[in-house]
Amino acid sequence: MTGMSTIAYLCTTMLYSPTMDKRERQSLILAIVREQAVGSQADVVRELSRRGARANQATVSRDLRELGLARVPHGDGYRYEAARRVSWEQHFAEFTTRVDGNASLIVLKTLPGCAHIVAAELDGLELPEIVGTVAGDDTVLVVPRGGPARKKLQARLEGLLAG
Repeated sequence: MTGMSTIAYLCTTMLYSPTMDKRERQSLILAIVREQAVGSQADVVRELSRRGARANQATVSRDLRELGLARVPHGDGYRYEAARRVSWEQHFAEFTTRVDGNASLIVLKTLPGCAHIVAAELDGLELPEIVGTVAGDDTVLVVPRGGPARKKLQARLEGLLAG
C-alpha cells in the first residue's frame, strides 16, 4: 500500500482483482488445507487473499461444506480436514432400529431425530424401486414402486439392519 491512499488501495483490490471461478477457488482451498494447518474460516479467507483469490466468509463457509471439510480438534487448537466419509449403508445401520411394512409401504423406525437423515440418504440414491420417502422425527415412510420391487427392497433394508 506504499504511496497509495487507503481508498485507492481498496478500490484497486476490490474492483480490479481477478476473480476466480468456484471450481478454481475450491481447488485452491483444498491445496491450502493440505499444505498448512488452517483453523478458521477467517484463516482460509486470508490465505486465499494472499494467493490472489477473493472470497468472503460466507463463500468460504459454503465451499468448505461442499468440499466435505470439517473443523476438527487438533493438538492445542482446531484445523480443517476432510470429513470422515460414511456410506449410506453405515448411516442406515447406525440410525435405523426397525424395518416393517405391509402389502404396499415400508416403514423404517429410527433413533429420535434421525429419520430425515435416513430419508435423505435413500432419496439421494435415486433407487428405481423407490418412488419417494416421507420423514418424521423417528419414522420414515418409504413408498416403493410396488409388488416384487417392494418385497425386494424391504428384504434389502432388513439385511442392512441385520448387519
